[in-house]
Amino acid sequence: MRLIVDRVMVSNDVQVLIVDDGSSDGTLDMARRSRRTLR
Repeated sequence: MRLIVDRVMVSNDVQVLIVDDGSSDGTLDMARRSRRTLR
């Protein structure tokens, strides 16, 4: 199982780490939750 971490710059100048395990859209869902947490 490999994990790919990418940094995405948000319009709010906030760095969000998106982890994609290549399993399904569930990863994107987690990324959104993390986005709210980091805010």
